[in-house]
Amino acid sequence: MTEKLPTGGYKSQKEKYEAILAEIKRGAEDIAFTPQEKETFKGKSQEETEKIFKEKARELWKDFAVHGILHFDRKTKIINLLPFSDLDGRTCLGLLKLAGFNVNNVKYIEPGQFEPGKVNLDTGEKTGIEVSDDAKTAWLDHHGPEADESTCCAARYVYLALIALGFLKKEEALDKLTQFVSRVDRSKFSQEEKYFNNSGRTILGLQRFVSFENLYNFFQKGRSPIEILSDDDLAEYNLVERSNEQGGIIEASKRVLENLAKDGFIINTKFGKIVIDIGKKIPAGYQAVKASGRDGYVIYDQNLGSFFISVNNADLSGLDLGQGKNIRKNMWIKPRNDEDILKVSIREIIEKLGGQIPEKGKLNEVAKAIDSRFKEFTVTPELSRDPKTDEMRYITWELGKLALFPDSFESESGKKYKVRIKVDTAPGERRGVYILEVL
Repeated sequence: MTEKLPTGGYKSQKEKYEAILAEIKRGAEDIAFTPQEKETFKGKSQEETEKIFKEKARELWKDFAVHGILHFDRKTKIINLLPFSDLDGRTCLGLLKLAGFNVNNVKYIEPGQFEPGKVNLDTGEKTGIEVSDDAKTAWLDHHGPEADESTCCAARYVYLALIALGFLKKEEALDKLTQFVSRVDRSKFSQEEKYFNNSGRTILGLQRFVSFENLYNFFQKGRSPIEILSDDDLAEYNLVERSNEQGGIIEASKRVLENLAKDGFIINTKFGKIVIDIGKKIPAGYQAVKASGRDGYVIYDQNLGSFFISVNNADLSGLDLGQGKNIRKNMWIKPRNDEDILKVSIREIIEKLGGQIPEKGKLNEVAKAIDSRFKEFTVTPELSRDPKTDEMRYITWELGKLALFPDSFESESGKKYKVRIKVDTAPGERRGVYILEVL
């Protein structure tokens, strides 16, 4: 069952808050106890019940899963899952550790997936607290279909659950910390674009690099995430190197946006001006797009087999792209999934947003190259030595530029094969290579 947070009909904020905690507590208890076990609590005092629950929870809540970060290595052409999470995922783990739970046994999984038999945090496409029918798998998440722009982040659910169960006490610093995480994670930090140029010296701009412990310390001091950090602050929170790095990211993002504008990758749509980013070239992503005054952002990544659409203050739930899902109305995401290959072209996405690709120009060339990924070709591979690795590989030049067959592929001499372009490392350009899929 998914716990729905109460919304209305309360005489005061205090009454609403207590109702929310009660709902969350019921959901959290389902993670630890079966209905039959709950029956044994009848006749026991609240103090006895809470003591039993805490002991059982610490015993059971020790296997966690949280989403990692997917990264495409352009040298090896391999998608790697990095063993760390974003601000929301890190905060979920940090809060549990603060409450005395052992979080050493954490498995990092692909975004959108879940791990059976574990407590899944910020991953798994659920909203709120949910437990499987056999009570072996649990979720604390905010990515389900019922989530909208006002749905709190996973860390906020974890925080409220820990309060409701008596593992943590409500605290102003943690209130503000989890509210900050929720606003950042939902891209709802008020006027965030105003602070982009100083993001190399604010907690808001450096949030993806801050440990939970340092973030907690920062809010305990009553500080604001938009205030300018001194050199001493950067040193205290281990952010000196990251601050310098962010400065470079800001400048690089501005240059990329200028080039995208020149090449026609910023288009007019019914939702306003949208930036089209093929392969995630803008280092600061949506932050830089909003700071530049544009209305929305599209990332189309063939290498990851995914796309991401986000538009300021828009309802994208009616787009009907045939793939992916609407998240909190203003986003549409197709995550990487090997079982569900990317079937939507960038041309289709632009047209569904009410835009048009010019007949001439760089965007049109790239769109045509991407369209070719959805076609089948017949080619005859040849065996050639890879100058970088000195290994023998099957290749072909028949598709206009170097195309590599999978490492495991073994050809019969002179035989023709049907193939599809799985990855194009430089769409619309002679440079780069195709990575083929043999059909």
